[in-house]
Parts: sequence; C-alpha cells; structure tokens
Amino acid sequence: MPACATTGVACSKPNQKATGDYQQKALQGKWREIDLSGTPWKIAIELFLNSGAKDEVFIAPKHNPRYRVLLDGLWRLRDKGVFEET
Repeated sequence: MPACATTGVACSKPNQKATGDYQQKALQGKWREIDLSGTPWKIAIELFLNSGAKDEVFIAPKHNPRYRVLLDGLWRLRDKGVFEET
C-alpha cells in the first residue's frame, strides 16, 4: 500500500492527499513523544515548521527498502492524532 501524507498521513490509495492546517497540529508537539527511530519524519516535521507552510506532503516510497519502517512511522503519527487520514 502506498503511503502519502500531509505532514504524516498514511493513505490507502495512490496519490491520495490529506488537507487541512497541519502546522497548528505539528506546533502542539505531540509528534515529539512518538518513537520515529529509523525514519526521517522528526527532521521533516521540523523543516516543515520552519518553512512557514500550512501543510506538507510526506511519502513512504514503496520501492524503498525501508518502506515498512517509513510507513509504520506515518501510521504512528496518524494514530497519535498528529495527522488525520482523508
């Protein structure tokens, strides 16, 4: 299953995107409590917050050898309520 994210949402369909003001959710800092070891998501969220953008798309590329780890990180972010699936 491909994964896409507007700042961290695992999606069930290719090219599916989540929308909304994710900057406010990211600023709350819940993502800092999540074990995202082996993923780039903490750095990506910090870069997103520093960019001033309202949302961002993160993708776990299916062809990446670490796809499962990347996808699990996105799911942990979603399950913690940092991001919501559409």
